[in-house]
Formats: sequence, C-alpha cells, structure tokens
Amino acid sequence: MRTLQHVIDTRSVKEVLNLLPDHWVIRELTERDYGIDLMVEIFEKTGTNQHGHDFFDSTGAIFHIQVKGTETKLSATRDGTFSYSMHKNPLYYAENFSTPFFLFHVDVSEIPGTAYFIWIQRYIKDVLDSERESWRTDDQDSFTVKIPLHNEVKARIEKIEKIASRPKLIQELVEFREIYFHLSNQLYFASNGEFRIDDNSLKLMKLMTKQILNLKTLFKYNECCIDKSCAKDLLAFVNNLTVLSEKSDFSNPPHHENFGLLASSIEGIADIESFIAENASDTVY
Repeated sequence: MRTLQHVIDTRSVKEVLNLLPDHWVIRELTERDYGIDLMVEIFEKTGTNQHGHDFFDSTGAIFHIQVKGTETKLSATRDGTFSYSMHKNPLYYAENFSTPFFLFHVDVSEIPGTAYFIWIQRYIKDVLDSERESWRTDDQDSFTVKIPLHNEVKARIEKIEKIASRPKLIQELVEFREIYFHLSNQLYFASNGEFRIDDNSLKLMKLMTKQILNLKTLFKYNECCIDKSCAKDLLAFVNNLTVLSEKSDFSNPPHHENFGLLASSIEGIADIESFIAENASDTVY
C-alpha cells in the first residue's frame, strides 16, 4: 500500500534533486528498504571545450542520502535545531559504511521545499554515543536526532562536498605519509652523509615527489597550508639535486615543517575537524 508518507518522500526526493548541483551525478536506487534513497557522485569543473562549454570530471567523492519529508513546516527550537525521530535500523546500517551517509530532512510544506541534513556516522560518534551510549542495545526502536539549522542543504553545498571527500582525503593522507616518510628520511640521511646518492636513488626521489603532486584531494582540504604549489616547489627542489650535489644541498627542502605537520595530521584528524568546526560555530556533522 502506498501511504501519504510515501508520496511525501517521493516529493522530497524530487526537491533534493533540484537542490544539488546539476553537474553532480545523482543515482536513484530502486531498492530503498535498507535506507539509501540516493547515491551521489561529485564532479567538479576542470575546464572548457572549444565551444566555451564547461566540462566536469569526477572527484572520486561519493555519498549516500536517506531522504525523509514532512508537510509540517519545520520549526527550530531554541538551540537552533530541528528534531527528527529516526528508527534504529537506519542508524545501524549507516555506521557500517565508510562512505558518508546523510539524512536529508525535507520540508515540502511549500514549493520549492527546504532541506536540512546531518552526516549520520559523525552524528552517532559526536552526539548519540555520548548522550545515549547504550542506544545499540536499548529496547527503544527510535531516537530523536537534532538537525542543526545551519545545515541547510542549498547553503552548505561546500560542507557536504567536504564531508563526502573525507574518505578520499584519508586515503591520500595515508599515501602521502608513506611517501613523505621515505622521501624526507632519504633527504635527511643524505644531508648527513649517511646515505649514498646514486642515479637510482635520485630517480626514486623524483618519482615519490611526482606521486605527491598527484594527490588532488589532499591539497584541497588539508589544514596545514599545503597546496599544489608547495608540491611543485618540492619537485623543483628534488629535480635540482644530482649525484654530485653537496650534502648541504639535501637539507632544508621547501615547506618541510608544514609537510611534516601534514604527514602527522591523520593521527588527529577527528580532533582537528572538531576544533575547526567549533571555532566557526559549526558542527562537523
């Protein structure tokens, strides 16, 4: 039987399709019983063709959405949130994913509708586990989640994109840490005369630096003042080295302190995210 709520949810999905950028790829799923209504792949502008038309490439960032709608106009409480009663099963389901999983709560009392969101996995970690740590084993079937007023979908597309890019960022942080650990160690030991530089070692250094240059998401979202120009400076530094270089030539690679900070930032990424959000009067989720 198709209920009124099913009709409202269908209207809500249509509103979400209108709110997200046209160049993102949005896939509707035919089987929604598990809680995923939409899967979104983020594309970004990378240039224009000979006719002046923009073209877009995938960023590799993907996220899932569960859409819930209401015909009752949403009204925020004094703490600036909307309350929504969410069943336990979708919460269980969402936390199994490394892909960010969002709840979009859509007000279709007017057209166009307004949608608000939370990042479910982080809401569980930051709020639900703290306020109701036994929620997974409680007999209670549903829990009230509080969706911040500042998480209005249309106004916070950049926040959604950043959250969706987090798994890719972590992957690139791990790659960068491994690469930079080897590269910086070779430079350090070469500067102390403890490592013999030959053509093969120089070739490997250049390869590692070029690999760093290819880490796109890392340069877009790190908080260590490292961007692509820093990676180009590092590549230029390594390219100038030769087997005949003096030991001192291997010391002091550009942006060494910030690169080192970036390499260690994965150890505290959740704390960094929380600190930045709090300073901006925002929430990570």
